[in-house]
Amino acid sequence: MKPTVVDPSQFAALDLGSNSFHLLIAKETAHGFTTLDRVKDMVRLAEGLDENGELSAVACERALESLAKFQQRLRSVPTDHVRVVGTSALRRTRGANYFIHQAENTLQHKIEVVSGREEARLIYLGARHTLAPTDTQRLIIDVGGGSTELILGNQSEPLLLESLDIGCVDIMQQCFIDNKISQKNLNAARLVVGLELEPYLTQFHRRGWDQAVGTSGTLAAIDHVLNFGAHPTGTIQYQSLSDLVTSLKRQQAANQIQLPGLSNRRSPVFLGGCVIVLNLMTLLEIDKIEVTDGALREGILIDLLGRHHHHDVRDLSIHTLAKRFQVDESQSAAVSECAFKLYQACAEPWNIVSDDCQQLLKWACEVHEIGMAISHSQHHHHGSNILAAADLPGFSKNDQYLLSLLVRFHRRAIKGEQVASLHQEQFSSLAQLIALLRISVQLNRGRSFRDLQLIRVEAKTDKITLQFQRGWLKDHPLTHEDLKQEKDALEKLGIALVLNEY
Repeated sequence: MKPTVVDPSQFAALDLGSNSFHLLIAKETAHGFTTLDRVKDMVRLAEGLDENGELSAVACERALESLAKFQQRLRSVPTDHVRVVGTSALRRTRGANYFIHQAENTLQHKIEVVSGREEARLIYLGARHTLAPTDTQRLIIDVGGGSTELILGNQSEPLLLESLDIGCVDIMQQCFIDNKISQKNLNAARLVVGLELEPYLTQFHRRGWDQAVGTSGTLAAIDHVLNFGAHPTGTIQYQSLSDLVTSLKRQQAANQIQLPGLSNRRSPVFLGGCVIVLNLMTLLEIDKIEVTDGALREGILIDLLGRHHHHDVRDLSIHTLAKRFQVDESQSAAVSECAFKLYQACAEPWNIVSDDCQQLLKWACEVHEIGMAISHSQHHHHGSNILAAADLPGFSKNDQYLLSLLVRFHRRAIKGEQVASLHQEQFSSLAQLIALLRISVQLNRGRSFRDLQLIRVEAKTDKITLQFQRGWLKDHPLTHEDLKQEKDALEKLGIALVLNEY
């Protein structure tokens, strides 16, 4: 069998949604991208979550079967031109790392689980791409299977990003458990939506908007049903949706809605989507919603193209965080320079030659001292906590967690409980990056290290050797003592540090 030909002009975005998986394959153009293929699979991942956040074996099997099909389609796309994003269902899954590891092996691509606000940012990028330029403000609404995103933005940037922990699958499971479309159940659904939206309602009303825009399959399905058999308008009118929900009371079962223009795959969650959208329109006082095709997958692709052209929003996020916490820029630059030299020597022998590893180390160098804004004592803990909890646009939850661990272990004792929870590939590379960061921090502890060019670095598997000019260690006894103590710390990571002179 002939190997698949890889096309370097192709890029791919895969959205692992709570209800459906969506794949978009495109070719980059001078003005963005041209769509080559779209593949959608109704997986209903959120439906497989129990009350404890455990993912059922049946849902896992459905997801892995779907990913195996997507893997075939992705063979023609360069690995670094593919971005896979997991959303609400994977955010909620207890012990998600085990399933994600299985999924990555099946798909043969890294999966990034993003926060609700990061999901909202990507949706904004996707919607903006497909909408006509405007000087006005837009409210973008995306109703998924496990969450609902609300974004207020203008043509240049999002102004408010919020993610409500309720989606069309949740509403069906919480409010229509008896499968009846009663007024009691509709009232319960209205209360659930209201409670989720209440903390953000005032700020959205205060900011205001000129146009409401809907994205995602839920909004598209509602639009299709409302306008089925007529000239498509791409608009959901409040009164039309209200009348539709009222008419649904005549249906036999909540999860088996039968309507012209509604697919059998969408039927089980259609009522939930209608109820969420209607109550959002009521509470936000929206008369009509314009429906657009641009959504999360388009946003993922736009963000991916930006990374390839050195417009990575993650760099800006880290730089902004460093500024906010008044990090000593000259010190972080010195640590970065040292870490980069060590990385260049160790990358191949340690098998960490990747953009991901290099970027993670670079970001850690830039923000390893952010905790000092709280207290010098235990500042590595403070910095780690800040990184774990902060909203960092562009970052997946896993990469943000790895970054927080790098900062947590850049000094003092190494306790391996958190690191040990990672699967083997991540543990190995993270341990090595921690070692490079710790050595760089120790060499620059005096904040006046100027002899980097005098140090020779050699590396073998699980070993790094630093060679100093004869007499240098004797002239710098504090640094020598720090590095000797560092030997013991790095042993816990399985790395030997050797100090020699030449």
